[in-house]
Amino acid sequence: MQTGDRQGERHAPWWYLASRSANSRLTTELRVQDPLAHTGIACRLLDAIESETLMHSVVSLVRPEHGEMSLDLGFRNLTEALARAAAADISATFIDSDGNEERVSYASMRESALAMGNYLHRRGVAPGDRVPMLLPTDRSFIECFFGIIFAGAIPCPIAFPASPAAAANLPQRTASIAKYLGATHAVTIANRIDSFRSTMPDVAILSPEDAWRAKDGWFVPHIASPDDVAVILCSLDDGGATKGVMLTHANVLAAAGQIEFALSLEASDVLVNWLPLDSHMGLIGSVIAPISVGFHSVVMQASRFYRTPATWLRAVSRFGATFSIAPGFAYSYAATRIRDNDIEGVRLDKWTRSLCTTESIDSGAFGAFQARFREFGLPENRVYPCWGLDEASVCTASGLLTRATQVRVVDSVGNTLPERAVGKVFVSSPAVMKGYFNRPEETERVLVDGWFDTGRVGFASDGSVHLTGSAHAEARNTEGPARNWQI
Repeated sequence: MQTGDRQGERHAPWWYLASRSANSRLTTELRVQDPLAHTGIACRLLDAIESETLMHSVVSLVRPEHGEMSLDLGFRNLTEALARAAAADISATFIDSDGNEERVSYASMRESALAMGNYLHRRGVAPGDRVPMLLPTDRSFIECFFGIIFAGAIPCPIAFPASPAAAANLPQRTASIAKYLGATHAVTIANRIDSFRSTMPDVAILSPEDAWRAKDGWFVPHIASPDDVAVILCSLDDGGATKGVMLTHANVLAAAGQIEFALSLEASDVLVNWLPLDSHMGLIGSVIAPISVGFHSVVMQASRFYRTPATWLRAVSRFGATFSIAPGFAYSYAATRIRDNDIEGVRLDKWTRSLCTTESIDSGAFGAFQARFREFGLPENRVYPCWGLDEASVCTASGLLTRATQVRVVDSVGNTLPERAVGKVFVSSPAVMKGYFNRPEETERVLVDGWFDTGRVGFASDGSVHLTGSAHAEARNTEGPARNWQI
């Protein structure tokens, strides 16, 4: 084919056109024609074509040269972020419950995700379908999560049981969630399929193992818009009914951008995290933020931390982690349970930031943690208390308001209160949910003129928000209109 033959190029294979381009938006432009059979070729070509240009593009999205950091990471949807991570040769490390390590590139995980998308499509999954996924904290979670999105459907993660006792009522709970979602398909590991068939006879239960054995054929991945629902996080409301929080691609990417901004993350950072990936902080902190920002993530099984908390610190040391994510109790648990001989040779010199996912912060626990491990090189660790409602993702933190987040504290009739006056807390942020799945009345109740009613009380002070309790608990303890206090 001659260089000037534009007519011929119009019909050339997509991978030939890729080899002719040095455009840093290559993965976005070619995704619509991304055939499953040639995914590996695509990744190798992208690595070879103008690698310095591609890498500079990733870095420039993470750290703009001018002005304050924006929440716009430059992606329209999550699969664009994954494509860029695959092109930039970024990877993640998974540590299972026995301590076995597996380092996997996002290029490899993207290829498996395309296989899952192709398999789901061939099994009848249609755009907009809700697909419950019950998977452990390993690479299969990420591959199936993105595979469902590639098929145009919506992943709905369900907590994977950490013990036999926790698994006792799992089939009934999963069936209840599937019924609420109107699901026709679900994904879980092969050895759990039989246990679900009796409780979900009308749901096709698929496994990632089957998907990865069916890699042949052509597949056109779905292209999501920013306002399309990317994930539904299900929990139980106060009455025990299932409630599904719908987060769009824009919501999830904004939440990742808020973590990036709050912690000043860069491509050189390393995360160690053991929160389950089905939780909003596990999903956004350990999956979406590393992919969209471009840093290495080390993902541990939560059961490993609970059994032997020293494994957390050993992983931080081994991988040179610069930050970690954990609930508040983990710090006191580690400080009291870990013995010196459990962490012999451990160095924590690079661990400078921690994201705490607990609403109530015990400063004494952090002080004890700091003092306990100072001799192992732990620097003065800056702790970022993170308020992690599913509905508002990770958009606020006690003592810190992240970029593009606004908070109003109002009285019982909706009037904005002055600083240091306690009232109901409302949040406006690009990370706030689209609404509750199939619960329009409740959505209308909590989303008012672009503001989300968090159900919490608190006060604002000097650009920060501080939570003092639950609005529901306060209402139960108060006769008549809610009281307002001045702090």
